[in-house]
Amino acid sequence: MIQLHIGKRQESNTPISSIFRLIGTNEDSLTYAVGWIFKENPDFLIQYLKKTNILASIRGKSYNDEFCNAKIFLQELNFRDKGGRRDIAIETDNTRIVIEAKINGSIPTVKQLAQYTITEKEDGNLDHDYFQKVWGKFKNRFIVTLTHKPVPKDYYNSLSDQLTLTDITIIDSLWIDIIDLVRAYSISNPLVYELYKYLKGDYHMRYFEHEVLCRHVINDERYEMALHEPEGYYFDGSRENFIYPECLFFCPVYGPSHSNVRTGEYLRKILNYDRLSAEQIIAAGGDKADCFINIYLKKYPDENTNTRIHVFTLGKKIKISAHLQKMTGSALYYKEIINLLMTS
Repeated sequence: MIQLHIGKRQESNTPISSIFRLIGTNEDSLTYAVGWIFKENPDFLIQYLKKTNILASIRGKSYNDEFCNAKIFLQELNFRDKGGRRDIAIETDNTRIVIEAKINGSIPTVKQLAQYTITEKEDGNLDHDYFQKVWGKFKNRFIVTLTHKPVPKDYYNSLSDQLTLTDITIIDSLWIDIIDLVRAYSISNPLVYELYKYLKGDYHMRYFEHEVLCRHVINDERYEMALHEPEGYYFDGSRENFIYPECLFFCPVYGPSHSNVRTGEYLRKILNYDRLSAEQIIAAGGDKADCFINIYLKKYPDENTNTRIHVFTLGKKIKISAHLQKMTGSALYYKEIINLLMTS
């Protein structure tokens, strides 16, 4: 297969895996790609707006007539320069939605979003004429923040007066909402699949429910092993021919074997993942070998020394609050714990 590269030739210059890579890899490039997918696939846009609760999910209710004729502005300028650029602006006959997207863990500033509501004139008074130009004809008015981690609930409190005056609603949205839809639509739509490769390959975004590897452990030796301090270790020799997914965090969960409900108290960042034989683990020495010999091999004394064992080196323990400890199957409530993952 022919490989295509862009930019200076170097070892880290990876081949282009998506057509969207041709427009770049910065924040603006990503919003161009998302905006274009909105335009090409109105149903994708409608489903995203349902996720943000801008549109109600009502059985039999169709929004096609309104949004199939929507206007989408990318990096919007023209007469609206005074309020700064908008990443994505979506307008229908009754609705105006401004999406401010951020990557790499950053969030929009209060000042930035204030410019999107109602600005001040040079004399310090509010510019109502400008507001009417931008928002006046729209009954439904929204500003959506699209970020990698949640915006603190009280972050925009200082804008409350402006939001009340302008009847604009600020809604927080996460990139996982986009990724969730991209995964669903990419099966049947090759262009959406290109966006999935772009998000994953060039922006290193993943579906956060799959960022956490949950492994059922017995509530004794293996559970203690997965919580060993300062680093923890998890060994799995039962899946020799299996390759674990590229997860970032590990959660040892436990509970009745007949139940679908598992409980976990801690997350741990996966520092390293290897497939090693028992001989290699023991020969390396240190805490890892001690845990393997004193805990794992005591539990599984017949382990073949040549068997390839999955070895996870785990970082510090991250306490999960009590209301997040209940999990069904391997699914974590990722929208609630994503901030914990991003800041740990």
